[in-house]
Amino acid sequence: MKRWKISKIVVVLRNLWSDAAYERELDNRMEAVRGAMLEELFNALDAHAQRTILFVKLKSACEIQTLWYLRSDLMQVLSERLGECEAMQRLDVLTRLFKGIVPKPQLESALRRR
Repeated sequence: MKRWKISKIVVVLRNLWSDAAYERELDNRMEAVRGAMLEELFNALDAHAQRTILFVKLKSACEIQTLWYLRSDLMQVLSERLGECEAMQRLDVLTRLFKGIVPKPQLESALRRR
């Protein structure tokens, strides 16, 4: 009985640690995606990027799904500045950054459309 309690405590603690590590990894990946999206926005708009609504939305996004859906807004800005072909190529690179953090069918669907 005593051995069972100790092993159960160890398992629970290990699960808590791995959940925390997983959450940190997701946070790091989300910040990497956000950074890449902001970089594309800055490259397209130069100094004017910080005055756009998209900049504010990207900076304030709290969930990876929000960043996922903001790709279409970024595509519109990039298309206006760089042309649709170049914008699609850049968005494909950004879309691949979402691998493993959005549902696989969602990612595959977005990549197939291009």
